[in-house]
Amino acid sequence: MKFIPLEEKFSWGETSHLIADLGYLDSILKEGWLAGNSIGELMDMYVDRVSGEKAFGFYGRQFPLCVRVIDAKKRMPLTVHPDDETAGPRFDFLGKSKLWYVLSAGPGGRISYGFNIDADASQVYPSCLDGSVYGMLNNIPVKPGDSFHILPGTVHCAEDVVLLEICESSPLDFVLCDWGRGESDPDNDSLGLVEALDMIDYRAARKPVPSDAGLLADSDEIVVRKMRLEFPLHVDREDDSFAVYCCVSGNASVQVSSENGIIQSELKIGESVLVPAEVESLELVPHTDGTVLLEAYVRKGAGEDGYINPDVEDTPEDGEFTQDDENYMD
Repeated sequence: MKFIPLEEKFSWGETSHLIADLGYLDSILKEGWLAGNSIGELMDMYVDRVSGEKAFGFYGRQFPLCVRVIDAKKRMPLTVHPDDETAGPRFDFLGKSKLWYVLSAGPGGRISYGFNIDADASQVYPSCLDGSVYGMLNNIPVKPGDSFHILPGTVHCAEDVVLLEICESSPLDFVLCDWGRGESDPDNDSLGLVEALDMIDYRAARKPVPSDAGLLADSDEIVVRKMRLEFPLHVDREDDSFAVYCCVSGNASVQVSSENGIIQSELKIGESVLVPAEVESLELVPHTDGTVLLEAYVRKGAGEDGYINPDVEDTPEDGEFTQDDENYMD
């Protein structure tokens, strides 16, 4: 299932949503017999086949991940996101854990990630209002291929880069500072900063080492692997989960066997394809040297009921008849 990119423009750059199930912004299927339907409509009809029963237990009919390309020519607003436990009760949305992968970077390309000192709200609030918070951040020069797993509570922004973002499906982006450009409603910006103060991790962040290979993000909310394809790769899938494949270098095809033959979807740089949970195996076939894909999925599912002990056999309530009871009557 391949999706048509949907474009949404902001004053600080341009964002193309490749896969989105946000209600106000839904991706449209481009290929197959369901082409023309939105991902929301697909989830309404075939949620268990698309996301898998485990993911459905936690996410319901919302597709768990969002994929977009961000072109940040100027410095992006400084933002922070809540976790699922905060976002659900307070805002009735998912929180946001995400991966940023650098597709390209200019001479001033950098990612700002967390604080470089132990801070507190009394320091951060006024520094966000006057823009001096930038000096409190870990500002890291980047190059294409670098990636950052950004956890909830971590303040972050970027500049002079093009990013591939894979994140939880949530619209919750709390703006802490827009660097004095006044590009948004200042009342909304102030509200975002005030509401976000108890979401922020104020501890000095260990300066991340940009990841370049292997497992780029590893949490219940988002798992992302970097796959360098030198030869065709057969993938057996046994975890009852969908997988999203994003092309970040070269080009490749995703091939799935069906009763009607091979279903094939081509991927170029910046394109993504969703492989439903019902697909048990697939082939990833590179078409050029240096082809690199990102594979993304989630681990989170419905938790077990803590009030139920699975090791205890069911027993009838007092006064309840069973077929083995001598008083059982037809």
